Amino acid sequence: MNHNDDDDDDDWFEVLAGRARPQAAPETVQEAQLMREAILSMHARTAPPGGEPAGLARLSARLAAEGLLGPAAAASSSRRPWLALAAMLVVSTGLLLLVGPLLPETARDYGEQLRGASPAQQVLVDDPGRAAAALTTQLTELGVVATKTGLGNATRVEAFVPSHLEPQVNALLRPYQVQVGNNGHLLLSFQAER
Repeated sequence: MNHNDDDDDDDWFEVLAGRARPQAAPETVQEAQLMREAILSMHARTAPPGGEPAGLARLSARLAAEGLLGPAAAASSSRRPWLALAAMLVVSTGLLLLVGPLLPETARDYGEQLRGASPAQQVLVDDPGRAAAALTTQLTELGVVATKTGLGNATRVEAFVPSHLEPQVNALLRPYQVQVGNNGHLLLSFQAER
């Protein structure tokens, strides 16, 4: 039988764990059994009277008597992974909230163009909020659903214009010198004139 060093180590650990390895070299089995007996002997001398289960039972009884063992200790071990998962979620959320603003480029760049979308067309006006509100009202009267969003000192208007309404919407946009973008997408950024 041909054994290499790795097989010999595996055999030694298996015998040490108390599992039989009939193909192992006799010297390996003897050495591992002697080590196992020494470990078990030392453990028997240092173990509490009645063995570990009895020691744990005495510790649990003493903790309960002192009022240190609450209902959480009585929970089944199947609930503990969920508790650990919940704790990790809370900690990671907290870290994200604390560290997130410190990371570079965490704020969304509203000027970036997404693939297939129209870029935001900038419109310079005296009062961005009022101009965006007026355009949103006019679009709604035409039957176009438009959303108005305030972004600092700019206000965005976004809408998806059906093709049959594009001529009427482009007529509304003519004073601003803009028009409906790709596939009926309208995205305007009203900004204050400097």
